[in-house]
Parts: sequence; structure tokens; C-alpha cells
Amino acid sequence: MKNTIIKLLWIAIPVLLYQSVLATEYGDKERTLSVSKGGNLNVSINSGNIFITTWNKNEVNIKLNGDDLSNLKISQDGNSVSIRSDERESSYRNKSITLLVSIPNEFNIDLKTSGGNIKIENNLKGNGKINTAGGNITIQDNDGKISMKTSGGNISVGNVNGNVEATTSGGEIKCGNITGSAMLSTAGGNIKMGNVNNSVTAKTSGGNIFFNNISGKAELKTAGGNIEGESFNNGTIELKTSGGDIILKSANGKVEAKTAAGEIWVELTPAANSESELTTSAGDIQLFIPGNTNTKIDAVVQMQGMWIDDDDDVFEGIISDFKAVSFEKKKNTQKINATYILNNGGSTINLKAVMGKISIKKMR
Repeated sequence: MKNTIIKLLWIAIPVLLYQSVLATEYGDKERTLSVSKGGNLNVSINSGNIFITTWNKNEVNIKLNGDDLSNLKISQDGNSVSIRSDERESSYRNKSITLLVSIPNEFNIDLKTSGGNIKIENNLKGNGKINTAGGNITIQDNDGKISMKTSGGNISVGNVNGNVEATTSGGEIKCGNITGSAMLSTAGGNIKMGNVNNSVTAKTSGGNIFFNNISGKAELKTAGGNIEGESFNNGTIELKTSGGDIILKSANGKVEAKTAAGEIWVELTPAANSESELTTSAGDIQLFIPGNTNTKIDAVVQMQGMWIDDDDDVFEGIISDFKAVSFEKKKNTQKINATYILNNGGSTINLKAVMGKISIKKMR
């Protein structure tokens, strides 16, 4: 009997050792770490996608697209979890993977991949820093400051209760409602925003800009598209495009709108003692303004080689629902100038259209 037990041990010990070697070499299929809310997740991988989902558990669960975790370095320091590529594994560098991580919904994240998409599902209550060199970034609602950057993809984020920074060199940016400030920039796509309750800077070199409502200072610029917004409140909004129309359906404050090749359509209630300016180099201007506002309007139309004689009543250049205090056509400069003073004056609106017409309408 004793000899039999010894023989079995001689067989079992090598098997157990072999299984231990296999576990060390090939790693686990899944790793779960105990954490508490308010912790940090830091991920830095090569050539792979990152998929984050939040839950109510005080755990971080890590999987690797059905593969084992042997080529990842996973560590924990208190309430911080780090997941990194093992740079010694040359076979992993050229392998496309998807890292799946579940974290508490109250957690901060710092995610980086050199070649893949990044997606965060469910509401995240924490600050985020997200960077990919070659993919899309998709986030649902977020409570906290969020910074996103991709060199070759689209950025899409839901409602954000905090500040937002988003930069892409080759895609579209979409944002829901933002309670904080927003800085959005793309070199090759459209920018779409919901309501922004603070300052906004949005720039695109090759697309349109759309927004619902902005409350605060705003600077919106595009080199090749239209700018269109539902409403603007408080402060100053600057709208510039080199190749499109500008439409602002409702504005309370100061408006600076300029296009080199398009039309301008603005409904404006100017702020007291402010100076707004609408300018187009190749198109018409339509201004809608309340009749009870205290405003002075200076309007200029320049024809540049297409002057209409004084006795031609077909083209007036400037038409208005308000009576002008001065109106003159200057053939030598090929300009039409008109001035309107509503009530006691106060704020100023300057309108200038080159090769176009100006229409001033009373808001109904």
C-alpha cells in the first residue's frame, strides 16, 4: 500500500508542476480584482481595442477577447489598477486584440492604444483621459471631466456633466448636452453639439458645425462648411466660415458672423451697449430684430463691378421694415449705405454684404 501511494505521488507531482508551468506560461483567461469606488484604471496597450463597461460591483474584471492574459502586465496598487502590454512579447505587437474591462461606475480612467477603437458603455462617474492613434472613440454619458484624442477616427460622446476636450485629425465629433465648457477640434469632419452651458471653442477644417443651445462665450470656425445653431444666450459668439452659410435662429447677446462665400441668417436680440457685426463677401444677409430694442443698424452693400444705376428701382440692395434715417447710393465707390436707429439707439449692429443684398426684418 505504501509503495502504491509513493508511486501515485511520483506521478501526481510532475503533473501538478506541469499544470503550474502551463498556468504561468499561458496566463489566466480572466482576472478579477477587488477595489472601491473612486479608484483609477490605467490602460496602455499596442494594436488593440479597449472596451470598458461600468457596473455597481466593487470589482475590476479583465478579459482579453476570449484569449488568455499572459501578454499583459496587470498590477494593483491600492485602489489603482494598471493594465499594460508586455513589450517583451514580440508576437503580441502585431496581434489585434480587444481588451474587455468592467469597472465600478464611480471610477477614473486613463486609456491609451496605438491602434484600435475605444468604447465606454453605461454611465461613467469619473474623470477620463482617452487616446488612440488609429480608431474611433465612443462614450455614453459621463459625469466628470473628459479628454479624448484620436489621430484617425470619429469621436462620439453622450451627455457630459463636466468639461469636454475632443480632438481628431480625421473624423466627426458628436456631443450631447454639456454642463461645462467644450473644446472641440477636427481636421476632417463635422462637429455636432447639444446644449452647452458654458464657453465653447469648436474648429473644423473640412466640415459643418451644428449646435442646439450655447450659454456663454463661443468661438466656432470652419474652413469649408456651414455653421447652424438653434439659440445662443449671454456673452459673445463668434462664427466664421470660409466656404458656407451661417444660420443662427435665436441669439441674445453679441454676435460676430463672417463668411467668405455664403449667406448669413440671424435672429438677434442684442445685448445692451454691445456691438455686433455680420459680414459676407459673396452672399446675402438677413437680420431679424425686435422692434422694441434700442439699436443702431449700419448697413453697407458693395457691388464691385455690378453697379445698378440710380434710376433702376429693381435692385435696392438694402430693404428694411424700419425707416432709415439715412440712405444713399454712391456710384463712385459702388456702395449703398443705410442707417437705422430703433428707439433710443444704444447697441450697434454693423452689416456688410459684398455682391449680395441686405434684408432687415422686424421679428413677429
